[in-house]
Amino acid sequence: MLPFLHRWVTQRALRRRGFAPSVVHLVGETSRWTDWYRWSDNIANASTPLGPNGLPLDPDWAASACSALLRRYLARMEASPLNEQLVWLGFALHLAEDLASHQGRTDIEHTAQVFLIFPNPDWSLAGIRRGLTYGDRVLQAISQRLGARFAELQIGSGGRLLTRAEADALLGPRDFTWPNFWRTMLACRRYLRTPRHLRRVRWDCEQVLRNGLATS
Repeated sequence: MLPFLHRWVTQRALRRRGFAPSVVHLVGETSRWTDWYRWSDNIANASTPLGPNGLPLDPDWAASACSALLRRYLARMEASPLNEQLVWLGFALHLAEDLASHQGRTDIEHTAQVFLIFPNPDWSLAGIRRGLTYGDRVLQAISQRLGARFAELQIGSGGRLLTRAEADALLGPRDFTWPNFWRTMLACRRYLRTPRHLRRVRWDCEQVLRNGLATS
């Protein structure tokens, strides 16, 4: 999904779960940070990476890596102080929302559909609805993990956005740069010359989400 859609879907999912307006605002912002800090990380955007030959890597491996990343986000959220919890919650919801819309398609295919060809999966009503459903399931899993502490997260008393320096210290330097963006755009043109049957990838998204929310 595009950053403003991540914010909208995230905030709607949080409101449905009874989060305080301040938390809704803060996590709506952090849900967009994956695109700033993990732009080149295909797995963090629920996409299958390309290999050196320009073709998708093993989709089963990529799907498993996505599930593992969601588990890591939830584990870090569970173990972190409040302000960092808000970051990892945003990252977890971003990943679930991208899973709902990208469905494992390569980042190059997704970028091509956004900027060069149609349809654009980010604008799919079915994908947006699925993103809300997946987000709700992530929040339900977090509620079960945190128990009584979930109510504290919902209230978020004293919570704030990390400063740029704090966010960089936690997440590393921002990965979105205009050179990275234009490299992706140029790769789209090469990718679109690849036969369709060699470049189309879709995951079993329900299985990816179930594995990502598993506690053992």
